[in-house]
Amino acid sequence: KSALGAKLIKIGEPDIDRAKEAVRPLVTFENEWRFKQQFPYYLTDPENLYLLKILPSADEGDFTFDDRNGNQFVAKLRPVSTRELAKFITPFNSPSGPKPLYLRNPERYYWYEYLPDSKTLYLHYRRCANMPSQPFNGFAAALMKFMDKNPVERMVIDLRLNGGGASVIFEPLIKALSKRRDVNQPGRLFALIGRGTFSSACLNALKLKRETKAILVGEPTGQRPNFYGEVETTTLPHSKLRVHYSTRYFKTTDGDPPALAPDIQVEPSSSDYASGRDPALERALSYR
Repeated sequence: KSALGAKLIKIGEPDIDRAKEAVRPLVTFENEWRFKQQFPYYLTDPENLYLLKILPSADEGDFTFDDRNGNQFVAKLRPVSTRELAKFITPFNSPSGPKPLYLRNPERYYWYEYLPDSKTLYLHYRRCANMPSQPFNGFAAALMKFMDKNPVERMVIDLRLNGGGASVIFEPLIKALSKRRDVNQPGRLFALIGRGTFSSACLNALKLKRETKAILVGEPTGQRPNFYGEVETTTLPHSKLRVHYSTRYFKTTDGDPPALAPDIQVEPSSSDYASGRDPALERALSYR
């Protein structure tokens, strides 16, 4: 709890920038936005930290933090088994307020909420797949009915945490939105993208940009618009290791830009996260 909200400045002896660069060769990425999204997972793996000589042991290590008043302190941390169900502490456990919209309902592939003050329909699309309890076609039909019966003046589609799947699942909704005069207007339809927008979600964002009047808000995507996808899996006969491999190259744009860039770039900060703010959503809601 003492480290919650503090800034990590050292792992063992190396400062955080040296530790981050040490794991770079282990991370698969196409651009810096993907690296930003991925490297924290590698810095929390004790075996990585030990084998890269960041820590002298995989059993425990010293992590140095700056608290919010600029005071340094060291916490000695030990790894938790992957078999244990660790209960993580977040800033939202305090009575300060509810989680921001983008962090709610993590178990659901997609969901929506109406924001009556701004007459905005917020759609969170977390995974490009059919949810067993409600296939996307049925969900989209219910969404259209809701829009028919309620005063929706703005729609925000959140793709920031979507790592992909099957892009075709979302495409019928894009087609339906392209025909709606209530939201398919400049300044009324938005898609939030970021470093976590990947694979099929990137294709969906690109299609929204091209086939509707959606404005992209947030960070660049974690991959190039031209990419390899449609991943299959095989097991090697001798080692029994499972290998994932791509079967198709998607050429979606001229040249080879490093990312799908937003029309309006908004980068969140750690203080935004700790306070429950969502500056990208705020920018979409305040657009005039």
